[in-house]
Amino acid sequence: MSALDSFIEKLQVLITKFEKDKIYYLSKGYLEAQVRIDFINPFFEALGWDIENKAQKPPHDRDVIVELSPETTKKPDYNFRISGVTKFFVEAKSPSESLDNINHILQAKAYAWSTKEVYFVVLTDFEEFRLYDASLKPNPKFPNEGLILNLKYTDYLDNVEKLWELSRERVLQ
Repeated sequence: MSALDSFIEKLQVLITKFEKDKIYYLSKGYLEAQVRIDFINPFFEALGWDIENKAQKPPHDRDVIVELSPETTKKPDYNFRISGVTKFFVEAKSPSESLDNINHILQAKAYAWSTKEVYFVVLTDFEEFRLYDASLKPNPKFPNEGLILNLKYTDYLDNVEKLWELSRERVLQ
């Protein structure tokens, strides 16, 4: 089985799980920390990223830096790296929060913009997945400027090749 086929299989499992208890996952009681554990971590693990550092790499060389208390830091929830160099950020939200919220969009884009070295940022709550070109200065008047991909979880399997572009394999290339 190819890595892409494995991703598709794991993605289908996540989609089915979300659909089965969607009412709960969209409730205010389902918090960001839990969606990260239940859906976002497995999503990116299926894309080949070592979220939990199972390879036991030293801190400066980890594939993914995960912020454990995002409410108190001014850092993105996830920092995806190859050989210690950041390739993109991911900002996670609870599914009960609208990703249309300008503050969420600007927050995600500002992380990348402030580095001057990271050109892509993902804003996701698993129910929805947005990929932005972060080389453009965040603009409150045009928050969705640079929006490359905007998918609902029901569209993931129809756009698997686009999602696969964020796999570790493809980013490494």
